[in-house]
Amino acid sequence: MPALLFTTFTLSGTIFHQEKIALAKGWPAQGFSAWLFLLGAMQTGCIVLAGPLIDRLGGRQLVCLFLLPVVCGLGLLSYVDGPWVAPVYLALLALSAGFDIPLQTKILLEIYGLEPLARVRAVVEGMRTLMTGIAPFVVGALIDRGIHLTAQTLGMAAFAMAASMLVLVFRARLWTQEHPRCPKGSCP
Repeated sequence: MPALLFTTFTLSGTIFHQEKIALAKGWPAQGFSAWLFLLGAMQTGCIVLAGPLIDRLGGRQLVCLFLLPVVCGLGLLSYVDGPWVAPVYLALLALSAGFDIPLQTKILLEIYGLEPLARVRAVVEGMRTLMTGIAPFVVGALIDRGIHLTAQTLGMAAFAMAASMLVLVFRARLWTQEHPRCPKGSCP
């Protein structure tokens, strides 16, 4: 679950604190916000393109990999100050975020089956909404306490990698469980 909630947290924290990020990097404040259209366009395109790819390859194969673009973007944001980092970071974040939504549905279907899908999605979407609200507070509190942007972005990247590793470790167990309402062989 942490892997599926990570992009929501990162996206909300980034957008809410874009001016502070820009100032920390030495960029003009509008230099970061000017690229938000790229984030929206890329995320939309990735959502559309990710669906068929996820259907073809399955959620199990992609869930460990979809956070790699945002991890690369966070690493870039941590160590490079050039203004070109803003659009590259946002594009990489959009790539992960674009896979996130269709991948989440596929994974929940593969793990829980069709019968409880609406209930399970309701819980996950509630948690996403909570992450959207918590991210600006957490990132802001860390900024107020003097935690440098580099430490925050590296911490986020480490969390994403740990979440991906947890999925990798537990995915065999998650995907082999029998579902009481999903007889063997009848679920994806």
